[in-house]
Amino acid sequence: MKQLYIAILFLFFNTSLTMAQQLSGHYKLRGIQDMAAGFEFKGDSFYFYCYYGAIDRFAEGTYTQTGNTIVLHSSKVSGDDFIVTKTNAANGVAFIQVKDPNPYLAEYTVCIIQRGGATEYVQANAKGQMLIHQAKDATLYLKHQLYADIPMLLKAAGEAPAAYEVRLKPSLQQVSFKGIDLTISADGSLRWLPNYFIDAVGVWFEKITE
Repeated sequence: MKQLYIAILFLFFNTSLTMAQQLSGHYKLRGIQDMAAGFEFKGDSFYFYCYYGAIDRFAEGTYTQTGNTIVLHSSKVSGDDFIVTKTNAANGVAFIQVKDPNPYLAEYTVCIIQRGGATEYVQANAKGQMLIHQAKDATLYLKHQLYADIPMLLKAAGEAPAAYEVRLKPSLQQVSFKGIDLTISADGSLRWLPNYFIDAVGVWFEKITE
């Protein structure tokens, strides 16, 4: 029985090592013009980069592989791209002031409002401000349009709304990859379904032979 257990462990370790060796390498994005992006897999870790216009994104972490499915475990904590620096009592409304050294970035913050099964969106004005009426029974999330990722919970339904001052975190530039899995195709390329990061079909990552 002990020998069988050891044999199973050896087979599992050997199979995992072989799969990691097959995945290792550089994969470049295909299917989107004017966007340069790619993955670098080495051992049990990965590095990701993406350049699109003036927007640079990156991620790093580990991954697990089950069959042809790759689950990425980025070092970034998802849903945590903003920090609340001030809160003050408000009378039934939520006022959100986004602060950043770059006012252009603050302007592209969006508040997602979920209330009674409906979802609304309010974008910050040129001063980085948003005003949400009848906010007590609403759940409020914040996300950034240029640096798409998992939204951050600002206020749960039933909590008293307030005047919030929030700031963008440096983590905004990173990608959490939460809920975004890669699939290895028969030709060795990596594919994923449309998602919050790249909401487009026909996207794949081709393995590059250096």
